[in-house]
Amino acid sequence: GEYLPCIHLQAYMRERYGYLPREGAEEKRRVPFDLLGDLYWPVVLVGSSMGGWIALHLALLRPDRVRALVGIAAAPDFTDWGYADDEAAVRNGLARGFWESGQKLRLLDNQIAIDCPIRLLHGEQDNEVPLEIAFRMLRALRSADVQLHVIKGGGHRLSEPHEIDTILRTVAALIDQPLEPAP
Repeated sequence: GEYLPCIHLQAYMRERYGYLPREGAEEKRRVPFDLLGDLYWPVVLVGSSMGGWIALHLALLRPDRVRALVGIAAAPDFTDWGYADDEAAVRNGLARGFWESGQKLRLLDNQIAIDCPIRLLHGEQDNEVPLEIAFRMLRALRSADVQLHVIKGGGHRLSEPHEIDTILRTVAALIDQPLEPAP
């Protein structure tokens, strides 16, 4: 269907973990943060995997610019559950500096002070980000409007037609919500 007939899309992608060896997690989250400064209205942030983690940080840094957030197999605190230590991370292609800075930006051990509507989409069979991470996010997020949608049989990519349809419908529903006045 035609879910998103008139939107502005801004995409930030990276080739692989540690793509720029001198670049840490703090610097990686600055790129999309800078993009928010160019916009005149609140946005619906959509982030997949590590992009979901970056979206959470963006919403924390610029709550005035974030209308809602969608995390698709979001991977916050991947340095805690994704790798046993920095050596394991390096063996798997993650730059040591990126792993170390990611350790400093963990979110799940405390309340995540985001108040906008949040939708978490996660595949039941995700082999990259454990489903338990989505439940930990659900519990840690402060917003009263958080929903977790587990897609039966879905993997990490959520790229099957019915999975993409779910993502598009979720984003469209958030775009269609009336904009709440700022407090």
